[in-house]
Amino acid sequence: MIGPLVVAALAVPVDGGEDVLRGMGVRDSKKLQVPRRDRLYAELVRYPHAVVEVSAEDIDALRETATMNVIEARLFASAVLKVLAMLGKGVGAAVYIDVVEHGGRGHR
Repeated sequence: MIGPLVVAALAVPVDGGEDVLRGMGVRDSKKLQVPRRDRLYAELVRYPHAVVEVSAEDIDALRETATMNVIEARLFASAVLKVLAMLGKGVGAAVYIDVVEHGGRGHR
């Protein structure tokens, strides 16, 4: 049994958004220690964002017809679509995605 799997998407302004993330120290979540990641949370959630989670039971069911790569890609797409819906038409933004394995065992 694998899961749960949690993915997130975050939208920042196209102009300067990447600099905002760098200024916060957001580069590669694999290199962030859990306390630092927790502190960044409060800053990051000020921006349009979405979190999508799928349970271990749902992953098992989905794996009957799809690979983990496909399942993960679908979750990312769902998170990005939720963020884009928050932004509305004509709003320019860069959307970043990340995934965290449950229990703090790692993140990509």
